[in-house]
Amino acid sequence: MLFKNCLINGVKADIAVKNGVITDGEYDGGVKDCGGLAAFYGLFDMHCHLRDPGFTEKETVESGLLSAAKGGFTAVMPMPNTDPVCDNPETVKYILDKAEKCGVKVYPIAAATAGQKGETVTDLAALTASGAVAFSDDGRPVVNDAVALKVMSEACRLGSFYISHCETPSLNKDGVVTPASEEAMIERECLLAFSTASRVHIAHVSTAGGAEIIRRYKSLGARVTAETCPHYFCFTAADAGENTNFKMNPPLRGESDRLAIIGALQDGTIDVISTDHAPHTDAEKAKPYKDAPNGIIGFETAFAAAYTALVSSGAVTLSKLTEILAAPYKITGKKGGKIAAGMPADLVFIDLDEKFVYGREEIRSKSHNSPFIGKTLTGRVKFTVSDGKTVY
Repeated sequence: MLFKNCLINGVKADIAVKNGVITDGEYDGGVKDCGGLAAFYGLFDMHCHLRDPGFTEKETVESGLLSAAKGGFTAVMPMPNTDPVCDNPETVKYILDKAEKCGVKVYPIAAATAGQKGETVTDLAALTASGAVAFSDDGRPVVNDAVALKVMSEACRLGSFYISHCETPSLNKDGVVTPASEEAMIERECLLAFSTASRVHIAHVSTAGGAEIIRRYKSLGARVTAETCPHYFCFTAADAGENTNFKMNPPLRGESDRLAIIGALQDGTIDVISTDHAPHTDAEKAKPYKDAPNGIIGFETAFAAAYTALVSSGAVTLSKLTEILAAPYKITGKKGGKIAAGMPADLVFIDLDEKFVYGREEIRSKSHNSPFIGKTLTGRVKFTVSDGKTVY
């Protein structure tokens, strides 16, 4: 396939694809005129929830990957909080087998401890051999310092890494993760990584203090990477009210935190924008705010939310956003992240000028718990290509 008349960082270009790989000019198949659409390398989500196995009323591997493709993602890393927990090679295989025909690459995150109970470290070597690319207990933080250190060190030895949901339960208030709760765990993880030269990836950073801790340890040479999510730089706690579609963990913070998160993206303290796509049924989110589960969907709005809040506002350049979007490839070591000969033909084509109101009726996920419903966004994904095949 030859994708003609697209824009790469604002420069007109054609992209040739043969046998699912970007080439210097050879192509198979036909010619598609992209009509000036912006072309980006396929998006890569390092933090999402596909809910399968065990919670298929919320999402399945198939529905989740369809939603991901609609958002421009060609690779995702699902968290292990399934049922059974993804703490064994058999569950890793189940997820990979279901994903095989969906057109979006899946790189499972396996549990760091058995049953996500924070006690016994899983067989990281066996899980790596089965296809797991990282380890995390996700919403159940590994509180025991020695256990966390063992996971971090062993993952590093295997060429992998630990992803930390940063929360110190004893510092929570009424079940809500306070800034102190989040920041105390970020400090611990960064200190452990620094003292052992291990790798750690900090999930969904939401506070100014957390960003500053990461900035400090990075300046010391710690092998720390970090992510935030669009909701943390698009909204604040004042936007939530009692709308459960704004309820997530960690929660939305104040305006100074929102601005600090943008600053951390600008200077590279935060490397990655992930979605933390977390589907819940309408019935679950219809409960009173205090009883409703944490989590929102995010695949389908991720790019537009980031483009609207960061590029359209003038906070970052399009080139900088492109760099942020490519960061997961560098962190995971997966091939891709730039449109160049020899790279897998994973591409997303976007109309950067199109403004649209995100509507419930267009959602491809099985769940609808999005705070962006009814919001006007700029930058609509028009089609997504994975290994040279159109998947959306």
